[in-house]
Amino acid sequence: MVQIALGLKRNGFDVVAIISGAGGGAAINSGADGGTAAALNKVGIPFVALPQQLFSRSRASAVIWRVPILRRLRKVLDALALTRNAARMARVLRSAEVDVVHTHSFHSMIIGRLAGALARVPIRVTMVATPLHLEAALPRRMDLFTYRLEHRLLAGCQYTNDLYAQHGVPAAVRQTVGYGADPSGFDPAAANRTRVRAEFGIADETWLIGQVAYFHPPLTGSMAPPGMEGRGIKGHEDLMAAARLVLDQRPDVRFLIVGDGSAEPGQRHFEDIKRLARELGIDHAVVFAGRPPRPDRRDRRPRHLAAVLSGRETTGARSSHC
Repeated sequence: MVQIALGLKRNGFDVVAIISGAGGGAAINSGADGGTAAALNKVGIPFVALPQQLFSRSRASAVIWRVPILRRLRKVLDALALTRNAARMARVLRSAEVDVVHTHSFHSMIIGRLAGALARVPIRVTMVATPLHLEAALPRRMDLFTYRLEHRLLAGCQYTNDLYAQHGVPAAVRQTVGYGADPSGFDPAAANRTRVRAEFGIADETWLIGQVAYFHPPLTGSMAPPGMEGRGIKGHEDLMAAARLVLDQRPDVRFLIVGDGSAEPGQRHFEDIKRLARELGIDHAVVFAGRPPRPDRRDRRPRHLAAVLSGRETTGARSSHC
């Protein structure tokens, strides 16, 4: 998203980003201090932080959910929360006199569609980064119920486009645009392989398998596709199970896991995976690089990945994009 915003800015567009945060949308560049905010500040893209939850997180809703007879009332609270967040975003879109709203990720897609329609934004586009929500009951219903508020769906891969076709979305609305990233920072030739390995205590001749991914919270209930109940979307559990099999045959192999939890639920999943490594007896062979550096430090992930890719190592990575 930051790369797209910067590209639009370089091509003469005025760009403002709306990112997830606790702010109320009243002030530019306030209410968020995470990695996205830092990246936007670095390239000079103004942003507004707004809550982007689809469901109510109030104490009342949590209590109601525990009482089966009252669970229908929870749906009312969820609808109110969604309406409130969409109205906040619509106010920002109107005040900034936005001509094009371009949303990313499932939560911002749903809220942005409602907000764009409320604000009567002339052009509304969604970049659909992953097919995952189309394979789960509740998010698929939410998407297919609201997609008519868009002018164009940009599927991140052909599989996502095909799923929309299967569910009756007209060809005129959807288009496949590959979901990519700037590879310039990931050149193995520019990485100091020896230094990165020394940083984590990995010998130069050791075979290394790496994964670079956030730890997102496991999916549950109707938000989970078949077979994904209680599992993280980046396959960290699968990698740990595979690591156990590899180490049975090659005890000298090591695994480098780069990334940390996405918000507090993701951080709990991160701790669960570290606990799983201990339970499988492989924690001695798995290096968790942990949280990316603070915004005032250079991002180490490109050189980590480049160092793993250089030489004779192999990499393993699972993405939810396609």
